[in-house]
Amino acid sequence: MGHRGSPRVRAAAQNRPARRGAGAVRAAEQWPAHFVVFDLLRLSGTVTTGWPYRRRRAALESVFATRRLLAPWALCPSTTDPDTVREWLSWASAGVEGVVLAPADGAGRLPTV
Repeated sequence: MGHRGSPRVRAAAQNRPARRGAGAVRAAEQWPAHFVVFDLLRLSGTVTTGWPYRRRRAALESVFATRRLLAPWALCPSTTDPDTVREWLSWASAGVEGVVLAPADGAGRLPTV
């Protein structure tokens, strides 16, 4: 994380590929990777893309709670409040690149903005 908790994605991306061995270990310690999850497409062998997003999200939150997932796993925040989305979009300096819009009761492909 960078200044005030912002991710240092560019620095990590630029330095990681060139590292091997002990250098890779030091780079991983300096710029740890995180896996940010926003949707659940398969659960225990079941394809969930036909489920409404609201159901997939509830299942995803359940997976995080049941398995007590912590860093490097991260559950992407979710909201239905337009003002919260506008605030998130102002966080470009913290590494936010956009939002995913999905109808809560819709299934299938998710549009991105």
